[in-house]
This record gives sequence, C-alpha cells and structure tokens, in this order.
Amino acid sequence: MPKEVILNLLSRTSKHMSAKEIHATLYRMHPRIGLTTISRTLDLLYRMGLIYKLDIVDGHTRYEFRSGEKKEHHHLICPKC
Repeated sequence: MPKEVILNLLSRTSKHMSAKEIHATLYRMHPRIGLTTISRTLDLLYRMGLIYKLDIVDGHTRYEFRSGEKKEHHHLICPKC
C-alpha cells in the first residue's frame, strides 16, 4: 500500500517533496505509515525508475513523480531563504 499512496501523492503535486513533507501529508489519512517506511519506499520507487531523486543544496533530498514524458526544468534555490 505505501507505494501506491506515495506515487498517488507525488503524481498529484507539482512540488518537490522531502520524505518528511510526504510523511506529514500522508499521516492525516494513513497514521500507521511511519517516516522510515516512507524513506524506504521512496528509495525503492527511485530504484524502480518511478520517481526522480533530487539532492538539493539545502541538504534535503526531494522527490518528484516521473511521468512518461520528460520535462526538463530548472531548480532554483534562494540562498537567503
């Protein structure tokens, strides 16, 4: 179940979400899914080629749904925020 729930969430958002953000969002509807399960599932989905893994300069890894179409885009981070 965690794979489907996480993929559904990532496919519906335009945000690049961290494991903690995904956990916080899903916790309301699925309180039994822990952060460790989220992290392991994200790693599995990445290895399966279903999501992108973005290592951002701020030290947080973020994830993005990998649709069938490749959409190149930039990731800008404000150094003051």
